[in-house]
Amino acid sequence: MRIDENSIYNKKDYKAVNISDLKDGDVFRAEVLDIKQNETILKLLGTNSVISAKTLKILGLKIGELVNFKVTSNTKNQLILEPVISSTQNPEAEVIQNTIKNFKLPDNNISEGLIKKMFDNSMLLGKESLTNFYSLLKENPSLDTNKLFILLKNNISVTEESIKNLNSFINQNTHLNNQVDGLMKSLASISTTDIADALADFILGTDFKINIKYDDFVSNNKEIFKSTSVEVFESNINKLASNISKNTNISQDDFMIDLLNFLGKVDENSDKSLIKEYVKRNTSEVLASLSTKFKVSLKNNNIENIAEVYKNIYKLTSSLLDSTSGFNKVSENILSNASEIKQKIEFMNQILTYDTYLQIPLKLNPNERNPELYVLKNKKHKINASNITALLCLDLSKLGYTEVLINKSLNNISCKFRLEDFDSKETLVKHMNDLKLKLSSLGYNLINIAYENLETKTNIINKNDLLPDEGKEDKKIHSFDIRV
Repeated sequence: MRIDENSIYNKKDYKAVNISDLKDGDVFRAEVLDIKQNETILKLLGTNSVISAKTLKILGLKIGELVNFKVTSNTKNQLILEPVISSTQNPEAEVIQNTIKNFKLPDNNISEGLIKKMFDNSMLLGKESLTNFYSLLKENPSLDTNKLFILLKNNISVTEESIKNLNSFINQNTHLNNQVDGLMKSLASISTTDIADALADFILGTDFKINIKYDDFVSNNKEIFKSTSVEVFESNINKLASNISKNTNISQDDFMIDLLNFLGKVDENSDKSLIKEYVKRNTSEVLASLSTKFKVSLKNNNIENIAEVYKNIYKLTSSLLDSTSGFNKVSENILSNASEIKQKIEFMNQILTYDTYLQIPLKLNPNERNPELYVLKNKKHKINASNITALLCLDLSKLGYTEVLINKSLNNISCKFRLEDFDSKETLVKHMNDLKLKLSSLGYNLINIAYENLETKTNIINKNDLLPDEGKEDKKIHSFDIRV
């Protein structure tokens, strides 16, 4: 089979493949799109590249067939390919063994698993890439092929730090929510004089998203700006906060930071010393209120809220690490925790190039603030909003660990509960009518419910292996994996 520069398939929906990148001995997989008298149209898997190849002999290929091709020659503007057609009952194993032999790789499980994974991900089997990937797997015991390709898909450099960050996501004992809670508790436990000024600077210097219109409340309480001492200021702000809470039915913890932020910015020329002194005197209460800026409330759950929470956490950790004021005096443990949180958010941002995978500190109600939300989906594929498969993962005291596969087809909902503690099925069955009524009020019909025993928890690495029958049309769970 011969390919030259002028035989690139001319179709606007596809981009031309750069055949100069292919080297002698490289192996790639392609789908046969069309067969003409002396021409075969191939689509390279994993790309939108389509090539038109002149056939030099009858190959016996079929339209729709997936075929491995080996580059036998690539000179000037001409590329010659040889289809790898096996005579054995296990063609994949034969290709793997031939690749190991041709590229002189060690004949072991690492090489076999690596080559198979590259085929599964429709990647070009080049000697240089295979050798590099093999070395990475050998040099990093905590790295396997699944983790390697999660990093590669997201264009993340494979380093000790990125492997550590990925393992942190997979490890369910290391969650962003717990890390942030631990950081806030550590800050509350140290001397207030060490952190008060820096904490006040952070509160006054951050552009928090404010949901309450404070102008009307403050205009009726102008005496707060006439405070002559911290005692008077504290009395005035407590009266103001009580009035706001009474009229909005919102807890003071949920808006006190916003109020301090508003008072500091409503008059740029005002003396901020009273606010800073107030923070110093009420550090524990201020930290409790500040913690609400690091939680997403289910009542207002949307992308803007999520982005705001990440921004707030990132700015706080950056302040801890970069500030020239009191934050420099905190313990190494606090700085280490802040650094890990900041790295996790930066790594998560990289993951978003391929998977939507977020650890989101969630506030379910005033008495429960330690859940988390993860979102996973394959971003290479456009979501069909009329047919979505979602994965909801719950780890709550009464139910135990539970995964719920949810399929939405138009307005019809199907649920499959995967239960680590199968005895919790009775609790779910007992409340299922409540779920039906709630979904009905939202315009949905719960048409099917199933239960099964859960043996292995789903994560970003194993989700497609554990749930192979979900999203059959494109073999992907398109929408969400929510872990609470």
